[in-house]
Amino acid sequence: MKHQPFHFSDNRGVKKMSEIKSDFIENIENGKMNYGDVAGGRLRLYRGEIDLSEKTVAAGDTVKMLILPEKGKVVSRRFGATVSLGTSTVSVGDGTTAQKYRAVAVKTDSTPEELLSPDAEACGETYVLTVATANLPTAGKIWIDALVADV
Repeated sequence: MKHQPFHFSDNRGVKKMSEIKSDFIENIENGKMNYGDVAGGRLRLYRGEIDLSEKTVAAGDTVKMLILPEKGKVVSRRFGATVSLGTSTVSVGDGTTAQKYRAVAVKTDSTPEELLSPDAEACGETYVLTVATANLPTAGKIWIDALVADV
């Protein structure tokens, strides 16, 4: 009886996995252009900051923090304070919806926190901090950062 050699390259009976492509890859393969703000654009940091030793922010106040440019895509945005805001509760919205990016909550540390999911519509919007209860402290700083990809 003659033995047949075993070939490792025989793929019969092996199921090939599906290949799924993102919109970005499909556009490239179909000859379509991707937006410059997503492919090869620049990243820019926009920061709105308030020095609490220079401005009094009381319960019920709204603070216009930042306006993003019309073009671009928000990659990330964060809210932070250099001090505890004590018992103050604050939210971050767009001027129409007070809690669009951060629900009303206390901020008792200086660790920056991500705001709710970035979305394309966020470019061109105004970021407004609303103080729901208790005055903000009279020292330290509060800030909102937005990292935007644009051309």
